[in-house]
Amino acid sequence: MAVPDIVFHSNVQDRLTYTCRLLRKAIRQGNTIGVTGSVEMLSQFDLYLWRFCETDFVPHCMSNAPPRVLSKTKIVLSPTLASLPFQQNVVNLGDDVPQGFDQFERVIEIVGMDDHDKHLARLRWKRYSALGFVPIAHNTQTTP
Repeated sequence: MAVPDIVFHSNVQDRLTYTCRLLRKAIRQGNTIGVTGSVEMLSQFDLYLWRFCETDFVPHCMSNAPPRVLSKTKIVLSPTLASLPFQQNVVNLGDDVPQGFDQFERVIEIVGMDDHDKHLARLRWKRYSALGFVPIAHNTQTTP
């Protein structure tokens, strides 16, 4: 397997809105994408996806959905990467580097503007680097 691209989208005004827009763009392009983080964060994000846009639903499910649902859903939320049904793209909304990230083609880190979020992102960047990966910085204050 090839070395994954690890891309940090930084200076994001609203992490959840930005991630929703990123996911909407990804599925329009036919991509599959996993989202990982804590159970609490994923529960919050699941609700956010349902309310994100009144006219443009972003179809998604949790990783414990029935197999027939998982096989037809391009966005899957999971607290562990091992339970994702595909290995193309993953968005990390967690505080730490997710275990098993190196099995994916692309890892996307979403970094907000507050100091705590930036501090955690720096630690993740250092961890990826210490593991021999070369993260890419994508500084943006616009939406995807």
